[in-house]
Parts: sequence; C-alpha cells; structure tokens
Amino acid sequence: MADIYCPAQTTAILGYPTDQYYRKYPSTKTRLPVLVLHGDMEQVLPVPLSRHFYKQYSVLNPDVIYVELPRTGHTATYSSPIPNQEESCGWQIAISFMLSPTFQPDTSCLKKN
Repeated sequence: MADIYCPAQTTAILGYPTDQYYRKYPSTKTRLPVLVLHGDMEQVLPVPLSRHFYKQYSVLNPDVIYVELPRTGHTATYSSPIPNQEESCGWQIAISFMLSPTFQPDTSCLKKN
C-alpha cells in the first residue's frame, strides 16, 4: 500500500508541523493503565481515529480502556452530559479510573443520561 503521508499537507491542515513521534505507534508491550475518553460529537479529532488508536494500542496493552461519551464534543471531561451541578460524566469516569485499584472506571453516569 502506498504511503499517502505528506508533511506539507499535514502542516497546512494542523497549522503546525508534526514532531518526530508522528505516525509512530508503541512497539513494546506495557501494562500502564490508559483511559481514552472520546465524545461522539467530536469534530476536531474524528471518532474513527480514537477507535483505531484503541484497537492498535490494545494489542500491546491489555490495560487500555476506551469510553465513548454520548452527546459530547472535543473536551470529554468538560462537555459531557452533566448528571448533577458539581461535575460532568467525563470527569466522574476519569476520577473513578484514577482512584480505582484495578483501574476500572465507573461508567454508571452514562446510563443516567
């Protein structure tokens, strides 16, 4: 398959040049817990890109968790549906992930919306 990567075009689209890590995926297995939160209404970073990242990275790391938030835009921790006045569903999921000894986030707030 031909490589269609074009640095000049990518710079034009992104507004800045890419760094040395662009298009490089992890190559060694790890057990570092990773939480990927993605809004289904995201317009800056397309949903299929996050799904692709999750699929590729989870081959090397079984501790990657992908959560897609409904009715949520680019900033999943701030713009996710709000179950109460204090915090968003995205924040609840992120905090529960960090506080869990098994790194399993509580996604019950998704069912409330």
